[in-house]
Amino acid sequence: MKSKFQFVGRLFSAIAIAGVILTPASFASLALYDTAIDDAHGGGAGTLPYAAVLKTPVVFDGTNIELFDFGAIAGDATFEFIISGDPVDGGQNGYIGRAEANPANSLRYEQWADTGQLGFTRGGVADNAFSAPNAASPSVDTHVTYRWTQATGTMDLFINGAATDSIAGATFDMPTGPGHLGNVSAGGNEGMIGTIHRITTYDSSVDDATIQQHANAWLATVDLSIGVPANVDLELNGPAQSFGLAVKNFSESNVLTITAVTVDGVNAGYFTIDTALPLNIDPGGEVDLDYTVDPGGANGEVEAKFTISSNDALNPEAEVQLSGLIRDPQISVQTSLDLGVSDVEVTRMIEVQNLGGTRALTLGTLEITGTNAAKFSAVGPIPIVAGGSGNIEVTFTPDGSSGGFNAQLEIGSDDPGSPVTIVALSAITPIDEGFLAAYDSVIAADHGDGAGLISYQALLSVPAAFDATNSSPFDFGLVSGDATFEFILEGDPEGGGRDGYLAVAENATFNLRYEQWDDTSALGFTHLGVEDYLFAEEGDATLLSSPTSPTHVAYRWQLDLQTMSLYIDGELAGTHVGSAFEMPTGLGVLGNNAGGSEGMLGTIHRVTIYDSDIGGDNIIRHANAFVTGAGASEFKITSIDLDRDSGVVTIVWNSIPGVAYAVDTSFNLVEWNELDDSVTADDTTKTYSTPISLPEGETKIFFRVRRP
Repeated sequence: MKSKFQFVGRLFSAIAIAGVILTPASFASLALYDTAIDDAHGGGAGTLPYAAVLKTPVVFDGTNIELFDFGAIAGDATFEFIISGDPVDGGQNGYIGRAEANPANSLRYEQWADTGQLGFTRGGVADNAFSAPNAASPSVDTHVTYRWTQATGTMDLFINGAATDSIAGATFDMPTGPGHLGNVSAGGNEGMIGTIHRITTYDSSVDDATIQQHANAWLATVDLSIGVPANVDLELNGPAQSFGLAVKNFSESNVLTITAVTVDGVNAGYFTIDTALPLNIDPGGEVDLDYTVDPGGANGEVEAKFTISSNDALNPEAEVQLSGLIRDPQISVQTSLDLGVSDVEVTRMIEVQNLGGTRALTLGTLEITGTNAAKFSAVGPIPIVAGGSGNIEVTFTPDGSSGGFNAQLEIGSDDPGSPVTIVALSAITPIDEGFLAAYDSVIAADHGDGAGLISYQALLSVPAAFDATNSSPFDFGLVSGDATFEFILEGDPEGGGRDGYLAVAENATFNLRYEQWDDTSALGFTHLGVEDYLFAEEGDATLLSSPTSPTHVAYRWQLDLQTMSLYIDGELAGTHVGSAFEMPTGLGVLGNNAGGSEGMLGTIHRVTIYDSDIGGDNIIRHANAFVTGAGASEFKITSIDLDRDSGVVTIVWNSIPGVAYAVDTSFNLVEWNELDDSVTADDTTKTYSTPISLPEGETKIFFRVRRP
């Protein structure tokens, strides 16, 4: 079995040849240089990440160019080249490269005019030419480094790692972003003749020693080089295990001989080298150095170091650091459990495996946490023997609730590598028609047959189901400027395609998305040809996900602010600012685009379209009606009583939890006076009491309740 690692070559500074131009190096030189650069880059997280690289040689004939992105460069920067050419047969000068973002700045293989020297230019300001003898335009493959210091306007030149020349007080910016190499432009008259073998750009000032190290890797002419990983991460489960360490010979002509392997470190006694030595590796070959790790019943962390002795003159003793964690026992369990759709109690099993080699796995506390933790319970197995398995029983109890429910099961165990393992739990209960009725009642009351406080433009009150291929015709009404679109919907972004339309109309370049492109599993909206917009979270990123259970979703568009706000079950979930957008208007479809190629998989239960910004409070009120089932009763005063002894009037009306109401009084039903404008209901009925006394001359008083 092999340990897991990325193969890299180990480089050691070997020789420094200052100011000497060498004959063209072999492929081994380029390989060593590439390895040194990649090792320091570390996938972007290393000790010296680069901004851009060129690893394929490009040949220039004096007329052509090669597109190249120099990376994001600003301020101090270092550009390395392995380059050669012919300044005599070329024109009066020759470009190395320049970028589109700052084209007035260019690096020159030969500076104007026929100088035969390296340089750099700021158009309209200065052609800066290096004057040192070793700063001549190289005619053989050479490591050339330009290092720019912004604060002093200084460009330093290094040839094969040696500091060769410097120009201070210059006006210049290093090329940044997309650009090209080899000429001022395609077919231009300022092209170089030659080859650029390598380019490495850094958005920083690289120190002299590192530049020399990179040059040494290029200059290495000894045709032997051992390649081993710097670090190995071992996965251990208790008993003796065998591994293979990949050892590569970078030489093209000589055999690499491994003569000895020494094991040191805290846990050196666990390791045995199994491969017979000496070990010969053919040129360009790779062989596994086999070894065994036997902790002898121990548990916990492991550390050791291999020192590999060979006939590599540059690196006669290559070092490899090995580390890992012995997990015995070792828990293995699925990351999630979906208990499906059910309106009755349901139980499902989670299989727990012990991948440890010798010890039994003992489970500790099974704790359920999260928003809907009370809906789930779990019972675990007795200890699980090494290599065995057992089941945890998870039960979902809906208790009459409807919608989607999520929690997480935290499994405690004596696995040293995972003392707590988390399994995501989910379940859905079918939507209760009573909750839809409550929503419908609130929407109808607001609409008031078109004369209410909040009149809608369009309404869908019959569910529409979508299979990712069909659509449902819908008239969105006349919508312009500010608008609010409410949906009650659910779906399956995983089972659907790479995106899913929610709504599109006559202005078809604008649409709302159940799932935004491309497989984001997130709600969004799109201006075709401009951008697929996603929302920035307001606190809980999970609320931005495409709903998989019945959910109240509201898109609130504010034109002047160019802001789309997303509400999920009444909670502000996300916003997007700065989009040029129009809400769908007129005839259109739900659930797909007009061509039927980007459909959602799911159901839209309700749609309510407002040609206005109805405000967050009204969105919350509508969502509460659906989420709580409150509001199905007609909004009206159900009783009003006067206690003559105390003079206290008590008013009772049908209400929606969380909604604020206002109470007014009048003596003539014409002029009304506000008594209280912040009476918040906490149930489906609200009781309000207030002392009343009639002014002199008045014999009657009237009350009304309204939503402010």
